[in-house]
Amino acid sequence: MGTDAALAAAAVEGGRSAFSRDPRLAGIVEAWATLPADVQRSIVLLVKASQEQANVPQEAAG
Repeated sequence: MGTDAALAAAAVEGGRSAFSRDPRLAGIVEAWATLPADVQRSIVLLVKASQEQANVPQEAAG
């Protein structure tokens, strides 16, 4: 399993336990688990890129 797939799997498992406390959010994790691995991986990469971009200091951003 690749690193991104492992991260996605860990997020699903961690999300299940975290979201299990709030039944309104449980469907999100179950829906995630039904997505194909390549779609999960793409989402993980997009989120990581977004977080990295958000962490760039304004001086470096231009």
